[in-house]
Amino acid sequence: MTHIKSLFLGIFLSTTAMSIAQAGSLEEDLKTLCAKVEAGTQGETPHVLSLKEAAEILKNEGYRVTDMDDDSFKIKANGRTLVMFRFDDGDFQLYYGVSGIKVDYKTINEWNRTKRLSRAYIDRVNDPVVESDLQGDVGLTSKQLLSFTKTFVDLTVPKYREFLLENGK
Repeated sequence: MTHIKSLFLGIFLSTTAMSIAQAGSLEEDLKTLCAKVEAGTQGETPHVLSLKEAAEILKNEGYRVTDMDDDSFKIKANGRTLVMFRFDDGDFQLYYGVSGIKVDYKTINEWNRTKRLSRAYIDRVNDPVVESDLQGDVGLTSKQLLSFTKTFVDLTVPKYREFLLENGK
């Protein structure tokens, strides 16, 4: 019986020692993960981006940025011209307008009812436009800005054009 007790005691102590060692490692892994989450994507700390910083980030990714003024600039991509606005609170908005295609409010409502991440409307000169917003007042990483822009340029705008051509006059 003593031999069995010793064996169990040995197994218990070995298992406990391994658990303590793994817990220390697990604790370090958890601390590292939390630090990465706090620091943002790829170690970049989110911060409120200026319009100039946003333009540089997009230029560095190959977007053609033109006509910068105090609160906006144009982006040339995929043969289209879009506008990026930056609001005083740090939020960004992408805007794309189409001329030469006429649609009614019911068509625009259908877009808004069936699509996410953007909104469409008929502007003051009766042209259809689509916009999307990115909340930046709490800070952004360059990856977040690029993902937002890529989604709008590569998905929203082509789908919106297709939708207008299928439903417009």
